Amino acid sequence: ITIGEVDGLIINGLKFDNTDKDAIDLNGAVQGVMITNNNINIVGNGDTDYLYAINLMSWGALTHPDNIVIYFNNITMDMSAGAMAEAIYLDSPTNAFVKYNNVTVITHGDVFAYRIQVADSAQYVYYEEGYLGNITSPHDIFISENTFNLYSEYMVYGITVLSFGADGYDEEYLDFDFYMPHCYAFELNTEISNNTVNALSTKGLIGIAGQIYD
Repeated sequence: ITIGEVDGLIINGLKFDNTDKDAIDLNGAVQGVMITNNNINIVGNGDTDYLYAINLMSWGALTHPDNIVIYFNNITMDMSAGAMAEAIYLDSPTNAFVKYNNVTVITHGDVFAYRIQVADSAQYVYYEEGYLGNITSPHDIFISENTFNLYSEYMVYGITVLSFGADGYDEEYLDFDFYMPHCYAFELNTEISNNTVNALSTKGLIGIAGQIYD
């Protein structure tokens, strides 16, 4: 399912059995979306490098995704080739609730395994010439009561809250930083609590991690 620019949507009670395809892709300024009680099974054989069960991508949107609810979903991913399997990816949302989901991600070879990532693309969107929107860094994010089972021969990540610009500024764009008052805001009411992470990796694993701008 690929959906963009929607206000008020419920995705409930569906079953996905996919090979080398994402299950649910939401693009742009989506508002008021509930994703509940779905069964998602994805197998990756290498025809695509990146696989997502639920993918919320807001790059270039006029405003941020808002009021996103992801409850009671069962997600299983098994990827044998490619680069990364990720259960839930949320780009610059506000008022997002991820609760009571049961997720298993298994990868083989040099394939990263991610359970959930909250990302911030707001900084670099403002670098784009002609951008007229008001997208913000994510805030009011609540991730709780989820169970993650992650197994990989490569790196495993349980919950990560990351910023695309957190590893330093591009000097070419330093002047833009003075015109982005809504960015750099991960500290605003983000809560991760009462999740269960079962993880096994032969290379390394991170259960819960965050990185923000200086």
